[in-house]
Amino acid sequence: MTRGAWALAPLALVALTAGCGPARPAAAPPTGGPWQASVDAGHPLVGRIWEPATASFTSSEDLITRAGAASYVVLGEKHDHADHHRLQARVLKGVLRARRTPVLALEMIDVDEQERLDHAPAEPGAFAAAVGWDERGFAPFSSYRPVLEVALGAELRIVGANLPRAQARAVAKGGLSALDAPTRARLGLDAPQAPGEAQAMAEEIRVAHCDVLPPSALPSMAAAQRARDATLAATLAAVPPAQGAVLITGAGHARRDRGVPAHLARRAPGAVVVSIAFVEVEHDKDDPAAYGALPYDAVWFTPRLDDLDPCRAFRKRGAPSP
Repeated sequence: MTRGAWALAPLALVALTAGCGPARPAAAPPTGGPWQASVDAGHPLVGRIWEPATASFTSSEDLITRAGAASYVVLGEKHDHADHHRLQARVLKGVLRARRTPVLALEMIDVDEQERLDHAPAEPGAFAAAVGWDERGFAPFSSYRPVLEVALGAELRIVGANLPRAQARAVAKGGLSALDAPTRARLGLDAPQAPGEAQAMAEEIRVAHCDVLPPSALPSMAAAQRARDATLAATLAAVPPAQGAVLITGAGHARRDRGVPAHLARRAPGAVVVSIAFVEVEHDKDDPAAYGALPYDAVWFTPRLDDLDPCRAFRKRGAPSP
């Protein structure tokens, strides 16, 4: 999971300048509640949807309409945040209202487990038991249930999208050379990365893991992240653009600059991709300029789960095994 700060233009500046550009709402009303998370539920950004490319707020209706017209929709979450999954279900319903029957792709299931998915029952609880959801290391199925209820109720095809765990661990220990040449070629991993991209990914992993990982482990961990991004993108690209697919994944994978959308741009040029991240607000940052970069098409702000220091418990546990 990626921690970090996200940046926005100041709210006051947006309000003053919105009339100078295209007719977009300067302060579209907050939407998404009632919230299950309660920390900073009254924060001025909670329920607001920000479009970085236009430096403006948009409404949930406009965003969902945009998602419904896209070939591929990437919904980036904080895995253990129930509100994020509830909003993902809302977007998925909107795609269905656009008379689309997309494939639902899940980071939580590996690509080599498709047979297990194909034989899982359509009742949500039985589905969760059949795929062993609560043993996968993500949030409990009860948190993800709104998304799966929509998908199963609409009889959508559900596919596993992630790099198989054994391969991910091998790459995290030994780099991309741990994958055989045909796999690297199929995933587009032989192509050189953009200048500075590998270093930026390694730095993101260092921060996300609270400086617990040894520096020598960071390049291979970044390679594993890249391999997962490429696998998630390949899973989406295998679905015809006219049918489309919706990916449920972590916010780090949803980044347009180097995550799944970047890989999709190479695999499916011309296909419309919409990336939406669900982001917790920070208590002392009601000026959006304090948040850092926002490499998404839209950011939907939510309350925080808690005020705990995520690194305190992380350092107490020690570095995780790859």
